[in-house]
Amino acid sequence: MHERLREAKTAVEAVLQAFLSERRRAILARSPDLERLVGAAETLTYRGGKRLRALLVYAGQAAASADPSPGLAEVAAAFELLQTYLLIQDDWMDQDPVRRGGLSVHQALRASLTPEHRADAAAILASDLAFGQALQILAAAPLPAERHAAVLAGFLEMHEEVVLGQYLDVVGSSDVEQVHLMKTAGYTVIWPLRVGARVAGAPAELEAGLAAFGRPLGLAFQLKDDLLGTFGDTAQTGKPAGGDLAEGKETALLAAARKLGADLAPLQHILGNRAADPSEIELARAVLERSGARAAVERDLAERTREAERALADLRITALGRQLLEELLAAIVDRQR
Repeated sequence: MHERLREAKTAVEAVLQAFLSERRRAILARSPDLERLVGAAETLTYRGGKRLRALLVYAGQAAASADPSPGLAEVAAAFELLQTYLLIQDDWMDQDPVRRGGLSVHQALRASLTPEHRADAAAILASDLAFGQALQILAAAPLPAERHAAVLAGFLEMHEEVVLGQYLDVVGSSDVEQVHLMKTAGYTVIWPLRVGARVAGAPAELEAGLAAFGRPLGLAFQLKDDLLGTFGDTAQTGKPAGGDLAEGKETALLAAARKLGADLAPLQHILGNRAADPSEIELARAVLERSGARAAVERDLAERTREAERALADLRITALGRQLLEELLAAIVDRQR
C-alpha cells in the first residue's frame, strides 16, 4: 500500500477513536442505559472493513494537491460513520445475520433485547446515531467556510442519492444499473472522490473528471460485489456463501441470466429462501454458471475497469493522485471480500 494511504488509514482511525470516545463519555453521562445503543454502532465501526471510502476521499484530495488539506481526516472519517449507518440498515432490510466477520447489529441486539421488534428498532436507532455523528464530524472539520459548505452539500446530496437507490433496490426495480449507480457507485466511489476534491478546493472541471472516472469504477465495484455475493468464499467475504441468492437480491447475475434467456425455474424455490441448504445454493450457482451469466458479468466488469482506466488516463491530476487512484482501482476490481 502506498505510504500516503497507510497514513490516511492511521489518521482516520485516530479521528474515529478520539471522536467516538468523546461522544461515548458525553452520551453515557446522560444515562448508563444508553450503553447498548452506543456500543452497537461503535462495534461495527471499529470492526473495520477496508476503509475504502475514506481512502478515496484522500485520493480525490491528492488528485488536486499533493499536500494534505486541513480537515481531510475528519471528512474521510465521516464517510466511515456513514458506512456504519448504511450497513446497519441494509443488513436489517436484507436480514443478513453476518457483517465483517461478526454478527450484524440487529442480530447482535436480538441476543440481549426482546422481542425482536425492539432489538430491530434499537438497531435502526444505532444507525441514526452513526449518521448524526458523521454530520457532527463534518460540522467540526477545520475547513475554510466556502469549502466547508461545498463538502457538506456534497455529503447531503450523496445521502439523498443512496436513500433513493436503496428504495429502488428494496422494491426490486428492474433498472439494475441505475440501482447500482444510486445505491452503491455514488457513495462508494464517485462522491468520496468528489468530496475529497472539494476539500482541496479543486476546480469544477477536475471534480467532473473524477466523477467520470468514478462512475465506471463504482459500477465495477458493484459488479464485483454481485460476483462475490454469489460465488465468493465465506472465509474471505465474511458473509454467508451465496447470500445474495438466499436473500433474493436482484443482482447483475440474475439480470444477465434473464437477458441470456436462461431457464431460471430451478431457482424459484431458492431465491429469497433463507432456509436454502448449501446443496440448493450450489445448484443455483451452477445454473448461473451454465447459463453464461457469470461470464457475462465478468466481461462487464472487465469493460467497466477499462472505461475507468481510460478515464483516469485522461485526467490532468497530480502524480501522487494518479498513483493513489491506480492503486485503489486495482484494489476494487481484484478484491476477494
